[in-house]
Amino acid sequence: MNSVKSYKDQVLERLSLLMDEPEEKELMFNFSRYSKQLVQLLVDPHTHTPFVIGIHGEWGSGKTTLINHTQKLLKEEILKDNSKKDWKIIHFDAWEYERMDVVSALFNKIASEYQTKGEKLKNIAKSMTTIFTDITLRATTGLSYKDLQKHLENLQNEIPTIKNELENIIGDNRLIIFVDDLDRCLVDNVLNMLEAIKMFLSARNVIFVIAVDMTKIERAWELRYRSETALIEGREHTEKIFQLKLSLPPKTDEDIKNYIANLAQSLANVDVEFLMKLVPRNPRKIKRMLNLIYFILLGLEIPGNTIKAQNVQFEKYFPIVLTWVSITMNHPRLAEIIKISPSYLIQMSLLCNEYEFLDKMKKNESQITKMKDGISSLKPGKIGIKNSDISSDTLEGLEYIIKEDNAAFKVLKNFANHMDIQLKNTSNASDRLKMFYGTYYEPIKEIIIKSGLIGI
Repeated sequence: MNSVKSYKDQVLERLSLLMDEPEEKELMFNFSRYSKQLVQLLVDPHTHTPFVIGIHGEWGSGKTTLINHTQKLLKEEILKDNSKKDWKIIHFDAWEYERMDVVSALFNKIASEYQTKGEKLKNIAKSMTTIFTDITLRATTGLSYKDLQKHLENLQNEIPTIKNELENIIGDNRLIIFVDDLDRCLVDNVLNMLEAIKMFLSARNVIFVIAVDMTKIERAWELRYRSETALIEGREHTEKIFQLKLSLPPKTDEDIKNYIANLAQSLANVDVEFLMKLVPRNPRKIKRMLNLIYFILLGLEIPGNTIKAQNVQFEKYFPIVLTWVSITMNHPRLAEIIKISPSYLIQMSLLCNEYEFLDKMKKNESQITKMKDGISSLKPGKIGIKNSDISSDTLEGLEYIIKEDNAAFKVLKNFANHMDIQLKNTSNASDRLKMFYGTYYEPIKEIIIKSGLIGI
């Protein structure tokens, strides 16, 4: 006979640790539809070549999932059409070659796809390391943007055969190259790869699909050419390279909810709804949050002599776990303050809830500062909270939210609403605060202690 398991055990059993890798689950963010659109563009005979497509998105937002699925659909499309049997598809993960020369590595990969026909390309690849090492050395020793352009033009004149050789090998077919993780590479590798694409690989019937955080490319240019105009030049440079810039499709609340429910199938709907309000709209960061939740729950003992009693207590503990994970991952400065004393989480959540809106709290910034200095008392609503009831660390946290971390306001307000931490315009604020401490102080303290290994 199977024993009845507590809700905590059910969550642990079905949650487990999630791999920090792209998954098919992420296709639920409308990625499948966008992949089909990309494939249509890639096989369209009216798509002029050479052509470079940039797919923009921050780290962990799903770029790899999108291009992997696009490759899969593209291969299926090519197999259906015998006239495309000699088309070539290359997946190039730039990060894998980070400790090598990424440009030479790409040339070698292209050459290997064409076997004996690509022997000349292999020889060309050997010379690429010398060329781009020279570019890097010149750039890091004060070469200006205009000087660099002139230098690159000279190099192009020295190697006039590359494009012709590539075009001869490809013929009337297409070479479609997917580049991933370029923005994880060192500055020089990022820029060298883009220069190679622009100069040597902009050949007829070649199409690039590059998944990259565009802001990282612009930043890479700025880091190499440290000048007042470097960032602007970086943006202009990307405009010359990418004929089409796309961004990942937006993720709706419903998308995020379904994604969480799919990853953590043991969570009750109410917990999925609560967690949805805390997570960033980034698949990889959501996975990391779920891993931290799993880690904390492993070491957390829920009080209660019966399964029913434990489940009742778990309803109190679990929202604290979810909120604490969100704060440690996304609001580290607040996490450091709360670690000093669990009461500060109660105080900050209570005040954010009482202020109701962030703008209202911002309007009271001077009053918060005065209270921190011991001059006045807070009156966010009709209630009055004495200086002795609120820690200066809590007030420092509120100032930080106002000035630098507005997103934390929503997290704390959400927590107060869910846990019913509110004063409801009462005059006995001190007594109500003591009641909240009696209810939540120990659970918060327990959770912080059990998650002590979590990095900020």
